[in-house]
Amino acid sequence: IAGSNPSSLPVQHVEPKVETVQTIKEDTRTKAELATSTEAYVRNYFEDTPILAEVADCESSFRQTGSDGVIRGIKNKYDVGVMQINEKYHLKRSQTLGYDIYTLTGNLAYAKRLYEEEGTKPWKASAPCWLKSPVAANQVAISR
Repeated sequence: IAGSNPSSLPVQHVEPKVETVQTIKEDTRTKAELATSTEAYVRNYFEDTPILAEVADCESSFRQTGSDGVIRGIKNKYDVGVMQINEKYHLKRSQTLGYDIYTLTGNLAYAKRLYEEEGTKPWKASAPCWLKSPVAANQVAISR
């Protein structure tokens, strides 16, 4: 108020704002729940290239890690992660390009790059599995 003595103005009491803090609980999801969430992530990531999600299902059952860290292939110990990227052929190049194939996001991103360059050729060993998927059948029908 113009011309008033500031000490005579009414004082409004304001309660401090208190935010609720969410407690972070230990992750108690089961292996099946974790696999499902990884599957959802992979399918979402490969929304534009769904055949790669089918490849991930056949190669690793949508698993990036296991009890000993990143999963490795049963037949070939150099195959790593959800997309089973082979270290012998791809580790050095993936690192040069800035991909960490030992992480889920790096494994998926490098797989997408491989697919853009070579199609499904890097995963031809698992083709008998993923070619059975409806996604593959649709892609074959579209490409004819």
